[in-house]
Amino acid sequence: MEIGLKASMLTYSGGLGVYAGDLLKAAADLELPIVGVSLLPRQGYFQQSIGNGCQTESYPQWNLEKQGLKKLDKTVTVNLCGDDIKIQAWFYEQKGQTGEKVPILFLDTNVEGNQDWMKNYTKVLYGHDPDYRLAQEALLGIGGLRMLRALGYDNIQKYHMNEGHSAVLAAELLRELGDKDKVREKCVFTTHTPVDAGHDRFNEYHYVRPILGHDLANIALSVGFENNGLNMTKLALELSGYVNAVSKKHAQVAKQQFPGYNIQAITNGVHSLTWTSKPIKELLDKNYSGWSISPDKILSDVNLRYNEIIHAQRQAKRTLFDFISAYYPHLDFDPYVLTLGWGRRIADYKRPDLILSDVARLKSIAKATKRRIQIITAGKAHPNDPESKKIIKCMNDQFEKMGGDVEGLFLPNYNMNLGALMTSGVDFWVNTPRPPWEASGTSGMKALHNGVINWSTLDGWFCESHDEGKTGFSIGGPHDGNLEDRGDDNADREDFFRKLEDIVIPLYYEQPRQRARMMINSINEAGVYNTIRAMKEYWNAYGIDDRFKEA
Repeated sequence: MEIGLKASMLTYSGGLGVYAGDLLKAAADLELPIVGVSLLPRQGYFQQSIGNGCQTESYPQWNLEKQGLKKLDKTVTVNLCGDDIKIQAWFYEQKGQTGEKVPILFLDTNVEGNQDWMKNYTKVLYGHDPDYRLAQEALLGIGGLRMLRALGYDNIQKYHMNEGHSAVLAAELLRELGDKDKVREKCVFTTHTPVDAGHDRFNEYHYVRPILGHDLANIALSVGFENNGLNMTKLALELSGYVNAVSKKHAQVAKQQFPGYNIQAITNGVHSLTWTSKPIKELLDKNYSGWSISPDKILSDVNLRYNEIIHAQRQAKRTLFDFISAYYPHLDFDPYVLTLGWGRRIADYKRPDLILSDVARLKSIAKATKRRIQIITAGKAHPNDPESKKIIKCMNDQFEKMGGDVEGLFLPNYNMNLGALMTSGVDFWVNTPRPPWEASGTSGMKALHNGVINWSTLDGWFCESHDEGKTGFSIGGPHDGNLEDRGDDNADREDFFRKLEDIVIPLYYEQPRQRARMMINSINEAGVYNTIRAMKEYWNAYGIDDRFKEA
């Protein structure tokens, strides 16, 4: 449904899309025969503004041709709601480091001859109403299949469904082939979240039958029916020959959610060249030729001088602070002051307000240690999620209480550019999800690539990377993955404040060599948490060919 390639292409909302883009960039680096398919939201997800501490949304148009997209002549037709809808495709080439290019198709219903309501289906990403959402997913699944064929991509070995949004593809293949096993030979599926809201469900009579039509609705419901409707995750699970979660912990949780399915683990990564800051790139280029094309082979052996890594990271920190100063000249952020960063989608289970919940405690810690603290946060709440919007307001209210030895702010419009600035420019990347609801968490992997130390609850990918005091710090203790156990906010909050005072502040201000060793250990971990490694794992799991058999 979304692919994030660069901030100026508004074809993504968050981590799901950015990870899809990072995988396609790795595919180009590895010279793999892959084509990406997504929708073309002409107004993107939304642009966020903050006024009086509250989020407001706007939906600007963006220039497709200026971003390198080319409109193709071919059109295909999909029948939805009893009407034929024309779809055109915009073509984009993602160039890899060797010069190889991966084609990506963005589907668009803003076609002459379509009625206005049809054109609106590719106006914004993730429409707010269920009928809009299901129509988008049908256009992606059915329209994507037909557009591939119309453009000559007629020798597809595997269709990878990235989250349940594209599961109508599998139902359409079942309509054509009439055999579930034949569909399973073609389809593979990645589930990305344990959170219930991430698994789309559509009522049979309100949405599925009116939108998909009688025949396709019968086929889809015969496979994915659940509680009076169509469960898109179940549809994808039933019709896929291989299913994976996005971390080992997530696979454990997903098997509880979907018992009876064989769910493997392929832990996420990030595209190393995209997410490593310029100062760190220059340092790695000088010492480790080829690191960006073979991060899984090289970064795990990186060993830098402690003054080099601290200097390079501080340069990235200055770049972030220059950005902040341009918009908030009244704020005095100092690159020599301990800076914590938190940035991701705003949702209750991610607990963005955990570290801000006691400003008085933060001030007392700063006073007791005689050390300053800076906190930088960012994130978007879904336009139809009033509770998450309240969290943003509460976070900004807390920042209003700060000043002096504890300073902080909420940066608006979190996107790929701001994410790159933050994950390279803070000293500690803080992640506070309530276990076991974080499937992976790729922002921390971006921090790794920049020598930024992770400080997180033990969930998602961090369970695999974490070595206390060596690769990062935990918030709270381990979690057994039981979905009924919602964690202990008070215990996690207390652990955070205790470690801030007793461990993190002394480490930053008084133990530069030990901190530098942890920063280098973080970059070593980037040798694992990258999409070159992840893409090879996918390729091997799908059995496309033997090129990575020894990888």
